[in-house]
Amino acid sequence: MKECKVNDLVLNNEKSRICVPVTQKSDIDIIEQIKSLQTKGIDLIELRIDCFENVKDDEALTTLSNNIKMINQLPIIFTLRTRNEGGNLHVEPREYAHIIEVAIQTGAYEIYDIELLINDSVVIDLVAKIHERGKKVIMSNHDFHRTPSINTMSMRFMKMASFNGDILKIAVTPSNYLDVLKILEFTDECNTIFNVPVVVIAMGKLGVLTRMTGSLFGSAITFAKVGDGSAPGQVDLEDLKTAMNILEKYSL
Repeated sequence: MKECKVNDLVLNNEKSRICVPVTQKSDIDIIEQIKSLQTKGIDLIELRIDCFENVKDDEALTTLSNNIKMINQLPIIFTLRTRNEGGNLHVEPREYAHIIEVAIQTGAYEIYDIELLINDSVVIDLVAKIHERGKKVIMSNHDFHRTPSINTMSMRFMKMASFNGDILKIAVTPSNYLDVLKILEFTDECNTIFNVPVVVIAMGKLGVLTRMTGSLFGSAITFAKVGDGSAPGQVDLEDLKTAMNILEKYSL
């Protein structure tokens, strides 16, 4: 079994864990959303810090992070999604690194999303700093235009693994259901190739199936929405839980 332990939560290829993104702009709304998610029966929270209106203010980010520590009981993925990969923020690599380093110093987050293509030296440095703190790295790549070949996706995962990602994530955009089948096949193959958990998602309406069947094909995390989502095709939390429960009930 390929697994990554985050506090008491085990991420592996046998059961998809449910993560809900928080995309609010103000510190008050972020805190309220995180509070409300504590009792929703989810496994993780993703803080999309690129949505935070004061993300470039070190003091504001530190204060927000410290306040989150006081009210949160769930593992949080700290994600600074750049505009190049579908996020809200245009930042240069060094500024990207600085924002994440500020967050690392607070100790408020268990997992940090690091974009594979931001800059090789920045990736290497951030991974080292995150691991020094005993935290985990989910290394990611997002393609909002196409589904790359299985070989291309494999090469990206290999590079992530070479950079010591604890969890490898790729999200792509299918143009038809054959692409969706290719993505599911790729997910299954990854679990025989890589010795860490993988997260593979097809975005958009065509990709909804991949969000519901992760436990069958070996994707460690799936993302649901409560209110506004953070990516095309995210399913409402209760609908996702229902679908996953039905699949678990009737699958071997």
